[in-house]
Amino acid sequence: MDSLVILGGSFLFGLIIGSFLTVVVHRVPIMMEQALRLEFQQEGDPSDAKSPYNLAVPGSRCSACARPIKPFT
Repeated sequence: MDSLVILGGSFLFGLIIGSFLTVVVHRVPIMMEQALRLEFQQEGDPSDAKSPYNLAVPGSRCSACARPIKPFT
């Protein structure tokens, strides 16, 4: 019984870590690209002003309907 609990806990822990790493791998290159654009952008040129994009914002959305995905649905 104890080995089953350990196995289940390890599986759940792996799912959580894997989900987080997927978000990091997807968003970090986009964040780096935005930072480079801001760095090389001319001062006072607000043409590329965008909403914040980091590991927490924006929330996840469905690719088909663009509806927000809540953590516990």
